[in-house]
Amino acid sequence: MGATMLQLPTAQDRIVMTEEFPGFSVEELFAHFVQPDLLCLWWPKEAEVDPHAGGRYHLFWPSMSWSLLGTIYEFVPDERVGFTWIWEGGKPADNPLKVLIGFGRSESGARILLEHGQFEPEDAEAREGIIEGWIHFGAKLKSLRT
Repeated sequence: MGATMLQLPTAQDRIVMTEEFPGFSVEELFAHFVQPDLLCLWWPKEAEVDPHAGGRYHLFWPSMSWSLLGTIYEFVPDERVGFTWIWEGGKPADNPLKVLIGFGRSESGARILLEHGQFEPEDAEAREGIIEGWIHFGAKLKSLRT
């Protein structure tokens, strides 16, 4: 069992990561990505989520003045969730990054396969920061059961 999410080899225009979450059922793990009260246990300090395809979400870190928002473009309960990724004041909203997270069972509980992109060559620094963020927050999520 690894301590952090594993980054899989891919082109520089996207990130692909996977991780196992011992002690979680697939249903519980999915819920931790789409239910505000569970989401706030490991990722943002505050969250608004309308959990369905076409729904919007808004995540807040008030002490850092960070605000992440977007639209859920794919929503299959307990299987996958996809959403646009727009930092308020960041990359133009007309060309947002997209995140797709697939959920599955593992020997020890549940796992995710996360794809995040499409990054432009000039996004290299932001891409590295996002990788670090997924590793950090993935470890926080995992710690809820270990």
